[in-house]
Amino acid sequence: MSKAGMYISSHGYEHRWLDTVPPEAQQTEIESSLRFLDDLGCDLKQWSFNYPYGAHNESLVSALRASGAGLGFTTKVGIADLDSEDPLLLSRLNTNDLPKDSNANANEWTLKVI
Repeated sequence: MSKAGMYISSHGYEHRWLDTVPPEAQQTEIESSLRFLDDLGCDLKQWSFNYPYGAHNESLVSALRASGAGLGFTTKVGIADLDSEDPLLLSRLNTNDLPKDSNANANEWTLKVI
């Protein structure tokens, strides 16, 4: 998928609730996931992180910032706003928040971007 041009981002290595582990374990998760992405041939100059289960805390966000993450996606439903949100705590839309097929009526989220 990466070779075909798809962007792949980090989601941790073991898909753990990262707000429940100590900072050392958070750092290990970050480093392990980046090694995995590197092994896949992903570009790590600009990388993002998707919080497993949306779980995050201050130490994890700090570790991501120190490790060079450019963006972090929470499970807070919304359209990310880089002007008002911390780039490591962005809201996002899940596929379940969008219409299920191209013939479906627009919903509140699709109407906001049309």
